[in-house]
Amino acid sequence: MMSFKKTLAALAATAAMAAAQAAPVTVSGITFDPDSVFDFTGTSAQIFQNTSSAGQLSGYGFITTINNTLQSTFAASGGELTFTFSGFTPIASNGVVTSFTGGIFNVYFDATGNASNGSNLTAATASNGTLWLSLVGTANNATTLTGNISGTANAPGSTLTGVGYLDVVGGAAASYLDTNSRMYGSDLSFSSSFTTYLGNNNYFGSANFNGDSRTPTNVPEPASLALVGLGLVGLAAARRKAAKK
Repeated sequence: MMSFKKTLAALAATAAMAAAQAAPVTVSGITFDPDSVFDFTGTSAQIFQNTSSAGQLSGYGFITTINNTLQSTFAASGGELTFTFSGFTPIASNGVVTSFTGGIFNVYFDATGNASNGSNLTAATASNGTLWLSLVGTANNATTLTGNISGTANAPGSTLTGVGYLDVVGGAAASYLDTNSRMYGSDLSFSSSFTTYLGNNNYFGSANFNGDSRTPTNVPEPASLALVGLGLVGLAAARRKAAKK
């Protein structure tokens, strides 16, 4: 009897240890590993930005990698991850550096892949699909710091660079990425570099984002629970057989 109880305790401890170890998760079509050394990072090889006459920033882009894996790995069955941003309003300028307030940043998963790996990327193809993650500019004390743009605006050969801090406020992956682990207690930092001026206040470039992800609950996966259950049933059967002898 004592041996049986010890075995049950060992199995329970094993199950608890397995539950504590995060595994790759799939959230609304996107797979990533919270235990990855690259977690949580991503890149966009294609991002377009427009500066309005009032200086507001808006744009859209295509996410190329997540945690150092390509779209063919992190997006299910030919799907894609795209994003849009808008409402970043200038509030202060210091030389070539401008600070912005407000701003909305939304990430979408589209199972149809109609942006065609970025070759058919438009504002429309970047904003359809399931809302995967919704973010807003992070409050830094009394001021919301959401981006710095430097360079000579509206001129061929100009380079614009920026960095922003974003807070998760919604979307299918919100509970995985709402970690407050970046500067100012933000959830994601987003940096961009625009090296091509397209005319009419439009720019083309690339971007990177960085944060952390977590598994919201440490519950063993169904398959693991089933295996532990089968093991317990087997032990119980063996015990009954031994009792009958």
